Amino acid sequence: MAEISKLVGNKIRSIRKKRGLTQAQLGNESDLNDKYISEIERGSSKLTVDALNKIANGLKVPVKDILDFDTAQPTREELEKDLLWMIQKTSDEQIVFLHKLVSEILK
Repeated sequence: MAEISKLVGNKIRSIRKKRGLTQAQLGNESDLNDKYISEIERGSSKLTVDALNKIANGLKVPVKDILDFDTAQPTREELEKDLLWMIQKTSDEQIVFLHKLVSEILK
């Protein structure tokens, strides 16, 4: 049981970090205490189905994404969605930098 708790916790942490959220921000988004989020991510607290659903909503991903431990490469659609999410979270200065970087890569 502890192994699955750690797997789920690591997956939540990974998605949260990709989304650029702190534990406190995820707690606010999911209506859960940030200390509870921390315990879940470490695999030291039991995760209820209700809390899992709230976290998925806070991360704006389906529950299945949290429970999917397959290491298969993400689809193009998933990658595009992730890139769009990241771009929306960047500053104007970062957008300019990213544009220059991608332009150089695609030359």
